[in-house]
Amino acid sequence: MKGIMLITGAASGLGFSKAEFFVKQGFQVLAGVRKQEHFDAIRNIGAEPILLDITNDTAVASACERVEQLGGVDVLINNAGVAYSGPLEMMDDQAILDTLNVNLVATIRFTQALLPFVRKKRGKIINIGSISGRFAPPGLSVYAASKFGLEGFTDALRVELQPLGVQVKIIEPGKIDTPIWEKALNYSEQRVGVTSDVSVYERINQYYIDYAQNEPSVPLEAYLKVVHRAVETHTGARYLVGLPSKLRILVGNLPTRIRDFLVRSAMKLS
Repeated sequence: MKGIMLITGAASGLGFSKAEFFVKQGFQVLAGVRKQEHFDAIRNIGAEPILLDITNDTAVASACERVEQLGGVDVLINNAGVAYSGPLEMMDDQAILDTLNVNLVATIRFTQALLPFVRKKRGKIINIGSISGRFAPPGLSVYAASKFGLEGFTDALRVELQPLGVQVKIIEPGKIDTPIWEKALNYSEQRVGVTSDVSVYERINQYYIDYAQNEPSVPLEAYLKVVHRAVETHTGARYLVGLPSKLRILVGNLPTRIRDFLVRSAMKLS
């Protein structure tokens, strides 16, 4: 066995794929899911399901107890996350709070709770970020805020824990074919027409509907290969995934006026 790995948000999508992948790589995988109905699917891939909602203190404490029984964690993958798209004025309060809580606040608190057990093993913390944590487009203001925050958290924690032998890394993918984008698409479609007097907002919503439906996705295999490299290597801090992410970094490094013009043009906002 290579070690013990805990993955949050493993009920479906990328979290489930990671759990299945790393079981095959020889890890003992604890897969955090929010509902007991997902336990059988997790067991079927050879992982151990644990009931875990990172926003729930009781669930977090229970996860810590299980990890303590196992003697620590070699790899913590903070995978749990949510995505909502749309102009800020059209987002409801719950979507804003959920995005910031799950993607940032609860992730930070869960990492803090697990840190003694990762430190005991001189292990790794892998945060699943997004290219939106380095390049913030209109219509993803709250999501980008949560992912920019995760970048800052990762940078600070990486240096904080280096003397203790704990590595902290972040994965920065673009669009990958996962249910998270189906949920974002559903939310955008629900918000169309909420503020129809602002035509720019409608164009932003329509852009993300088209994006979710038509934008090419990074293949799952390519994404898992990058995560595997982050887990197995002792070097590297940031891992971009996919050509679109790399192109967005290049655009983001342009002078602000040029960068903004290109974004507005791509989204037909000017």
